[in-house]
Amino acid sequence: MVVKNFSGKLEDCPEWCYDGSSTEQAPGNSSDLLLKPVYIANDPLRKAPSFLVMCEVLNADRTPHATNGRATIGEDDDDDFWFGFE
Repeated sequence: MVVKNFSGKLEDCPEWCYDGSSTEQAPGNSSDLLLKPVYIANDPLRKAPSFLVMCEVLNADRTPHATNGRATIGEDDDDDFWFGFE
């Protein structure tokens, strides 16, 4: 989502839904998934003020989607976490 005149505050980020069947995260007959913004960072590749928003993927009932590994961070005793994005 691209928003003009965004405040840069997490509380101003809307949640929105998308069709999970197009990303092969859900079957076509039940494909609504939610993106919940959880973190904002300055976008180093675009002219300021620009932001990147990290989101969690939720099922329509607001439970974490099976691909949402971030939702279970901290539930394990393992403190060796690696993160990345493409």
